Amino acid sequence: MNTEYKKYIEELPEIVQNAINNAQVTEKMRKLAKKYALHLDKWNVLEEEIIATLVGQKDPYSLPSNISSVTGLDITKSQEMTDEIVRTIFKPIREELQYELDTKQKAKDILTKKDEDTQPNEIPTDNYLQTNIPSSERKDVNSDPYRESID
Repeated sequence: MNTEYKKYIEELPEIVQNAINNAQVTEKMRKLAKKYALHLDKWNVLEEEIIATLVGQKDPYSLPSNISSVTGLDITKSQEMTDEIVRTIFKPIREELQYELDTKQKAKDILTKKDEDTQPNEIPTDNYLQTNIPSSERKDVNSDPYRESID
């Protein structure tokens, strides 16, 4: 892998780096190169195309035409290869990222719920609890369990 792309990968958030490492990208790219009988130099260029797309340096929608131009494969074979790249490389990375994000979100939700449970209860603001009004001036006596109406 080109050192320039290694640098880009190292600059990605840790969660993305982990997803890329867990997806075994290099091994899967080698299998693709072997399947499509690519020579070593074309395989290296293909690897750079895939990594450039993976780190966002190249447009993923132009991947089939990029593969065709760097490997010399016809556009039909390049599209087949792109479909396989999406299925075997990009999709597992996306699933890994989704799993990591879901796990972090669940942990965050649990912590938030725990914080909500430990916050003090709200104090009702009914008239009979207001300490700044003398009890003789309170109009509502029905909500005060300790007062009887004089009327």
